[in-house]
Amino acid sequence: MQDRDYIVALSLVPGVGARRLGFLLERFGTPRAAWEAAPEELAACPGLPPAVACELVSRRRRLDPAGLVRRYERTGVKVVTYLDEEYPAGLRLVADRPPVLFVRGDPQAAARGPAVAVVGTRRPTPYGLEVTADIAVGLAEAGVVVISGLALGIDTAAHRAVLDAGGTTVAVLAGGVMESHPRENRSLAEAIGRSAAVISPFPPGTIAVRGNFLRRNRVVAGLALGVVVTEAPVGSGALTTAAFARALGRKVMAVPGTVTSPASAGCLELLRGAGRLVRDADDVLAELGLARTGGRTSGKAGQDRGRGRDAGEARGAVPGEGAGAATVLSALGRGEVVPFALLMARTGLEASRLGTILGVLEVKGLVSRLPGGNYVRK
Repeated sequence: MQDRDYIVALSLVPGVGARRLGFLLERFGTPRAAWEAAPEELAACPGLPPAVACELVSRRRRLDPAGLVRRYERTGVKVVTYLDEEYPAGLRLVADRPPVLFVRGDPQAAARGPAVAVVGTRRPTPYGLEVTADIAVGLAEAGVVVISGLALGIDTAAHRAVLDAGGTTVAVLAGGVMESHPRENRSLAEAIGRSAAVISPFPPGTIAVRGNFLRRNRVVAGLALGVVVTEAPVGSGALTTAAFARALGRKVMAVPGTVTSPASAGCLELLRGAGRLVRDADDVLAELGLARTGGRTSGKAGQDRGRGRDAGEARGAVPGEGAGAATVLSALGRGEVVPFALLMARTGLEASRLGTILGVLEVKGLVSRLPGGNYVRK
């Protein structure tokens, strides 16, 4: 069996999330060693509550890790762990990333272009539906992948608008990928799965319950370069997605609404804080430093300006990668905190190559890595 099989089995033990999985790997070295550890060793593992250790021992008596993964895959569900290349780059650098994602469709759909989350209330006004569809279509036409949560209302409007425009939209669920929630969106989920992907941090068979939506919202924020809240009242779950995005260093954007409309009160609160005001897809692209060229997005607007200066600074920093290093420095700008996924979008570099260049630039003292997989130029 492979390490990824044991990662999947461990992640399904109640109480073993990303953090406790980290404790187990730190203590035992490998996923297999953690899965097979003696009960007394598990009981002595720092950070692992006795009840969780007992549950792990109980589960492994009746679970075959390799058979578990094969069973999921026979039903058409792809299993992606953080050890796999298909794991989304935007989530990979998040400290409390879900160790496993369950996917119906293309696991790399979110990487087809820069990704932006469009979220909002389940009870939208006609204005909210109109502006959501307008932004979603504009982003789709620019080659942006639109992420949302398949909820009724704004999420549904965003997904449908992108599909109608022939773009790519990815749905993140709070339950299993074969148990579409809400039921009204079952056919929509099937359409998204055929054209792109339906993703969940929860295994097939999981029912969407209240406590799952926060984890769903964290994944939505982690997959995206930024979050656009098009319409949301105070207390809307969409605001938690925005809060997660801010904590991860992603852009938070909101559409203004009528000051007397309760449906827009949450958006107005975001705009009173750190949220950026956007009216349409072009505003969103501008906030993310993405430029339209021929109907698609390219790297950072004006990126070529100053590249000669950056090339001089980067020359020799990364042997054989002078141009690439200059591109990365230019994409970082001066004093801007930029997530890894946004750097990929701005530079057009593959994750492995970008990671190599950033690592050398960090050693050379030209770049600093910040929590949450964010980078800043010194």
